[in-house]
Amino acid sequence: YFIFAVSESISGMVIAFALYGISNAGTEGVSKAWLSKHIGQGQKATVFGALKAITSIGLLMASAISGWVWIQFSPVAAMLLAAIGAIITAGLLVVTTSKN
Repeated sequence: YFIFAVSESISGMVIAFALYGISNAGTEGVSKAWLSKHIGQGQKATVFGALKAITSIGLLMASAISGWVWIQFSPVAAMLLAAIGAIITAGLLVVTTSKN
């Protein structure tokens, strides 16, 4: 997200989109595999449905907030907000998984 915020060229945007795609591809399946490993066979449909519902609600709220920041402040501010959120999330992931 930071690259989106600071890029002023087409090549920078292409790099940002490529990295975003790689990141998405690398994490989407991992979360489902981890979840599948930790739930019972009879609960998979319910748990995956709940995961999609919660994820969708979170994405809707994040999009609404980012859109508001984009309009009220600037596109750069919206992308920086997303970058800060990603850094905080990565930090929480490291802290919570290092305890196990």
